Amino acid sequence: MVTQVLVSRRDPAFHIPTKPVGPFYTPQEAERRRTEFGWHMVEDAHRGYRRVVPSPQPQEIIELPAIKAALSDGALVIACGGGGIPVVFHRDEAVGVEAVIDKDRVSSLLASDLGADLFLISTAVERVSLHFGTPSSNPWRSSAPTKPANTWAKGSSRRAAWVPKSKLPWSIWNAAASW
Repeated sequence: MVTQVLVSRRDPAFHIPTKPVGPFYTPQEAERRRTEFGWHMVEDAHRGYRRVVPSPQPQEIIELPAIKAALSDGALVIACGGGGIPVVFHRDEAVGVEAVIDKDRVSSLLASDLGADLFLISTAVERVSLHFGTPSSNPWRSSAPTKPANTWAKGSSRRAAWVPKSKLPWSIWNAAASW
């Protein structure tokens, strides 16, 4: 189900874009897009430059009543794909905004709104690791609720990807640490 997700115009993420989107650009192409379109561009993984957009917190899933109705009718519903379509209300109308909603955050919101008994995030990564994919990778066997956020606040090459996950409900971390 195509899913619109309400975000707040006041979300601090709109002042600090962090989510890379789109293709890689050469330094010259990136500078041209900065100038011509006002895009925020960052070097990404030493493969070139990419546009970065805000990643605001999901506030509400607009199609939640339709999702609940379809589920109660016995349908298998796939919703919030890719994080959903970020929208704000302008004059009582949902209007799309240039942003990317973290799919784990919106999935957590959906699970909570549906009263799910279980919420899992499937990933190809065996364990949460600091400095994942580098020779200094350090897998966590257990964690405290503050450890992920405190660690990534100090800086990491994968901060933009993992900080949202570090702020998911503690029950998720507790379950993941025991696997």
